[in-house]
Amino acid sequence: MSASPQLADPDEIPRYERRGDVPEGLYTASQLSRGTPRRVPLPDAQPSAYLHSRGNSTPLYRLEHTRIRYSSIEAAPDDLYSKTALAHLDPPRKPAPGAVPAAEATYHGNQTAQLFPLGDTVLKRTATPQERTRLGRARHLQHVCQRCDARTYPAAPDEPPPPGVKPWGGRLCVRCSAVTAAHGHHLARQTWARQTMTSLAGRTPLVVVADNDHTPRRLALVAFPALRSCDDRWEPETPRLLADLALTLPGADPEPGHLPCPDAIRAAETALHGLEEPASLIGWTNPRRLLTRLAADGRSANTPGEIAHPTRPWLDPYHPDALPYHAVRESWTYWHYEPHPGYGPEGMEPTTRWRPDPHWRQQPPGLDPHNLLEGASLLIGMLAQVADGTAPVHAEAPWLFYPPTASGYNGP
Repeated sequence: MSASPQLADPDEIPRYERRGDVPEGLYTASQLSRGTPRRVPLPDAQPSAYLHSRGNSTPLYRLEHTRIRYSSIEAAPDDLYSKTALAHLDPPRKPAPGAVPAAEATYHGNQTAQLFPLGDTVLKRTATPQERTRLGRARHLQHVCQRCDARTYPAAPDEPPPPGVKPWGGRLCVRCSAVTAAHGHHLARQTWARQTMTSLAGRTPLVVVADNDHTPRRLALVAFPALRSCDDRWEPETPRLLADLALTLPGADPEPGHLPCPDAIRAAETALHGLEEPASLIGWTNPRRLLTRLAADGRSANTPGEIAHPTRPWLDPYHPDALPYHAVRESWTYWHYEPHPGYGPEGMEPTTRWRPDPHWRQQPPGLDPHNLLEGASLLIGMLAQVADGTAPVHAEAPWLFYPPTASGYNGP
């Protein structure tokens, strides 16, 4: 076996200023590649000298620190073998531990194969029949869903995949992958809700509740003095109604007792001044966006900074005095996981039918538009139930009934 060159002290490496001063036996990489046979430096070869020319430093190598590179595997001598050729011998062989390639050959344009003489190789251990059986079983299981035992890819020639199961290169079929993702979203929302409830410590939960968040006609601001933790369950104290406002939508005729949207926001802002502790906005949808849209008299809230600042810094997301907010709708939707009714019949692809839409409900389920104070307690209760894991889950949540229990799997 040939040995790798020993590293030398960089300060002791000779340096030449002119090409004519370079002694024989030292070559640049360009000279080695143009020689016959073509040679290249070893991967770990250290230059034997340097040539300084036109501001560049070119390394110089000795022939013993290089090896031959053939233009193709067919051009290599018959006594040199690539790793693939060694594996095809009878009996198969492989490079010995620590063996250094005697040469290399290029293939597929820019790929290189290392070549070894037989003296630098050892016999390769072959798999026993039992090991071959286990390897074949492992290759088969690479394309079998590990949860429902459905063939994913390629489909078995004598047993087509079940309806709705497409060829899939992973260890999960399309259906089981969708169920796993759905259950992951479900659990992530509980973590988010717990973090939200924890962040409310020392702050006044200010619930912004409307009869309909898309086209509100009534708006209420309800403050909860505190949220206390009792055996990992959050229970709100008696709420305090700060404002209950009847709104006049933009373009509608004014009605007695109804306020235009900007006037309603000013009235809500006046109610906020009486809070002793900093507040956190809580709503079914984004409460800051709802209030900003009302402050702009129904216009889009795409530029809340221009609308809210500086007259209402508590609504400006870029102002240090902005109030943090929490939207309950998305957390509740992905915990409850009710399939969207508009996604089609039962025969539709499950990965599409099992996709809840957090935007289609404009008000929380069970909200009484005539009793917004109770609606505020409903929102806080929904958030607390998701946080402690007691909120109900829809009967059609996919992980409750799929995949089948034929393989002994009962849920994500």
